[in-house]
Amino acid sequence: MIAPEARTTRPRPRPSQATESAMVEDKDNMPIDGDDDEHPFELTRNVNYLLRRAHARADRLFDKAMQDIGLTPRQAALLYGVRRCRGGSISDLTALTGMDRGTLSEMVPRLMKRGLLEKKLAKDDGRAMALYLTKEGAGLVDLVIERTASLQAEVLDPLPHEYHELFVKMLSLFVGLTVETQSKTKWADEAGI
Repeated sequence: MIAPEARTTRPRPRPSQATESAMVEDKDNMPIDGDDDEHPFELTRNVNYLLRRAHARADRLFDKAMQDIGLTPRQAALLYGVRRCRGGSISDLTALTGMDRGTLSEMVPRLMKRGLLEKKLAKDDGRAMALYLTKEGAGLVDLVIERTASLQAEVLDPLPHEYHELFVKMLSLFVGLTVETQSKTKWADEAGI
């Protein structure tokens, strides 16, 4: 451990009002206690930090685009999944959406209470429950799909257009969505994943 008196610190003069706004934009590059010139930690080069910021930005844009329909991104994904897996189970939806069983099990009753989903006994297994969209739920999914193209364009807007497809492919690889790793249910096949 370095003795406090042996640490070198860079004096930071009080910023003028003009430079204060620049510092706000560059606050992530400020040194962190314990950093040294040999091994600096740069928050703005940290993958976890950047992914969190990208996720927050995508969620903000989703909220703005979908604010009048009252769905979260996860709820929209679940409803879309039910549309693709008409009559599917929670397990089928887990495979299709990538959400864990516990999350889906908590969301389903809330969406049923809102009149967007309904459960029925599965046709092929009298013990299992199958999920279906209600008429209102199907209408919301149509609205989400209708708005998704412009939302996706807005999410990708900071990137040069020629990188959009590559970025989506890289994200797919990053989260393990390749043809070889996809859970193959009949609904995943129909959805093209």
